[in-house]
Amino acid sequence: MATNGGGSIKRVYAMARVAGQETWTLVEMHPVAGQPGVWSGSSTSLLDEYIAFAINSDANAGQIYQLGAYSAIVTSTPAPDDIEPSTSTPPTGTNGYFNTNATVNIAGAPTPGYKLSVDGGAAQNAPVVVSAEGTHSVRVIDPNGNAVGNPLPVKIDKTPPVVVVSTPVANGIYKLNQTVQGAYTASDAGSSGLHGVVDTGIPTTSGHPGLVDTSSVGTHTYTVYADDNAGNTTTYVVTYRVVYGSVAGPLSPVVTTNNSVNISTSLAPIPMNYKVYDANGVLVPNVINGNSYVINTEACPLFPTNVQLNLSPLLAPSDPVPSYNAATGTYTWKIKPLSGVQVPALFCQRIVITLNDGYTKLNGLFRILV
Repeated sequence: MATNGGGSIKRVYAMARVAGQETWTLVEMHPVAGQPGVWSGSSTSLLDEYIAFAINSDANAGQIYQLGAYSAIVTSTPAPDDIEPSTSTPPTGTNGYFNTNATVNIAGAPTPGYKLSVDGGAAQNAPVVVSAEGTHSVRVIDPNGNAVGNPLPVKIDKTPPVVVVSTPVANGIYKLNQTVQGAYTASDAGSSGLHGVVDTGIPTTSGHPGLVDTSSVGTHTYTVYADDNAGNTTTYVVTYRVVYGSVAGPLSPVVTTNNSVNISTSLAPIPMNYKVYDANGVLVPNVINGNSYVINTEACPLFPTNVQLNLSPLLAPSDPVPSYNAATGTYTWKIKPLSGVQVPALFCQRIVITLNDGYTKLNGLFRILV
């Protein structure tokens, strides 16, 4: 195609309109690959009348010349500026972030030969998959290698937040009703930024972190949830243990004590009396079920020879569970001597009671003299 003023063609435009209407649309034309002298353009609506113009690039530079009829072709497909990249699925998070690979296609119905370029790289056939973390720019490239339309920012963050809990300590031991302030940090390891953090602690007036729950004995968990703006999530779980504050006993020795040995001179059941407290020294009621005991034989501390040489009846539990006196806050677990079954001379028996927290122990050393 040549202009009527000489020189080579730099650009071609067409003024196009629907037949009989007054409004004209300016359409930029592009060379058709493999067809010398043929230029093609597109419009968002069907236009059937046009006048084509060319701007030559050398002789008489900048002058505009009208081309002959049918020297330019206007189609009713979307114009290049309306051809844009688009993702196949919406972002997974806020602010346009993806936490997985993003598939990008070309929106509209482009002329064959349009491709996509990621971050200014080589043009690729659509669709393209953007997988690297970070912010990327995807452009549509026309058959002549020109970028058309608006760039599409594609932001990818696949890395979940990092949570570190310092309190409670993993497998740590805390006392019943102890005040323990939870402590942790949360940060976003990726590029999207931290979105939110919550925990399963007891809320405080200052919000999070919450207090560690120590309201009951046993095994507990403290959980922290964090997410970022791409939709990545992290769940951090700490397991800890709550036990009784303390136990006092055995209270009121049976008859007398000698070198820490409780001595009884009858076959009557022996009351193991004790009290249980929380972390604040408050009596804990109704610690009845789930307790256990062990009775072991061990050498007695030294006391008068005539006592050492006497044989001692073997001890066994008298009641399956302890009783509780609400008026005094005292527990009693009775142990009975077994008549006719004896412990060797010079030996005592140690009774070890483990409370139902599985941790707090009460023990006493006994010898029966009958």
